[in-house]
Amino acid sequence: MQIEMEPLEGLERRLRLVVPADEVEARVQARLRELGKSAHFNGFRDGKAPLALVARRYGERAREEALEDVLEEGYREGLRRHRLVPAGRPDFREEPGGDGTAVCLSVTFEVYPEVTALNYEGVALTRPRVTIGEEDVALVVERLRVQHALWDPVERPAEKGDRVVLDFRVTDPDGRVLPGGERRDYALEVGAGALLPEIESRLVGLRAGEEGDVAVRIPEEHFDKNLAGGTVSCHVHVKEVAARRLPEIDEAFVARFGVDDVAAWYVEVRASMEREAEAETRRRLRAQVDAALLEHNPVPVPRALVEQELERRHHERLHAVGVHDETPMGSAFRESETPSVRRALALSFVHAALFERLALAPDPLRVERAIRAAVEDSDDVDAAARRVHEDPSLVRRFEELALEEQLLDWIVAHAVVTEEDVPFRIFLGLTPPSPSAPEAAAP
Repeated sequence: MQIEMEPLEGLERRLRLVVPADEVEARVQARLRELGKSAHFNGFRDGKAPLALVARRYGERAREEALEDVLEEGYREGLRRHRLVPAGRPDFREEPGGDGTAVCLSVTFEVYPEVTALNYEGVALTRPRVTIGEEDVALVVERLRVQHALWDPVERPAEKGDRVVLDFRVTDPDGRVLPGGERRDYALEVGAGALLPEIESRLVGLRAGEEGDVAVRIPEEHFDKNLAGGTVSCHVHVKEVAARRLPEIDEAFVARFGVDDVAAWYVEVRASMEREAEAETRRRLRAQVDAALLEHNPVPVPRALVEQELERRHHERLHAVGVHDETPMGSAFRESETPSVRRALALSFVHAALFERLALAPDPLRVERAIRAAVEDSDDVDAAARRVHEDPSLVRRFEELALEEQLLDWIVAHAVVTEEDVPFRIFLGLTPPSPSAPEAAAP
């Protein structure tokens, strides 16, 4: 068998296989003999029919299977010989032409990109130096009071910022309830965005016990093409309206956070703010590093891998809204998701090349810290951590996370870093809450 490799556009490659016709025919005959062993023909004992009779019934199948075997063998040998790593499924074909002495076959596929000329040192970064003052602490405390507000039932109509308990039902133009479109005793804060804006706006002005209907326009890019661009109806039945009342900061309040002393709670609030600032600082540094790596190390991405990831995200999105059929991917979804998919894949190739270039190996301590952080809310952290260690795929994922953190540290350590002071509230974009509710007396 002759094997030639032909580079095509971008990452696409084609292997051309030339196989002597007599070799193909020998494989066909061997396959016919194999099929004949279990074939049943009237007038013959099973497996005893003449080969010519078997060929008349199974000749086409035997040739297809023989060619499949030749293609698979030639494909594997071509990959080995030319040191190619395929990405996605190959396209096998029998080529037309030839003089009858040979069969011409081809395999077309994409390969993973080779990332060799890496540019990763001296990256220019801006690292925020977050300051936490009394004003920042006071703002966070106020937001915590809002988040843990008390709710007092009221008889007045619902307003924005109230909590409403309701039943709702969403139906299509034919009156059929949509999948996941019916809920009972559903609690939400009006205006917080838990439901579509049209539905939440309809709740304003309704008292407990009252009902209402609203028409909702479905966006053109909706995944269900039967609904996209159309209108559905939502019927709401309000069961309770409650106004928010902010709690006092006392021992009863701080007990919700597992602390029995108000002063100790303030210490924990500040410590939590410091942890949040550190995590957000690393996130922003990572974003800068990744942007720089992609800018200085452009990498082509196999179309097949882009398509696979788009399909995965599409099905994940469908399952999240309770749709488990084979709804086809819409053009709007493909258009919106493709850039982030290509970016994520390109970044993964650059990261993998850097792991190898810098000889980075997962730090066992980082891996263990990451595992324990992931299971820290378990009743038995040690037992939960052991279960993670028993699953090799989970361990590999935590090792990948550790490697990414180690790579970030290396890049930052070798970068040109400019630091700037920024208050916590500005760093995180926090604004004072403005609940439309009465306050309890300040402590």
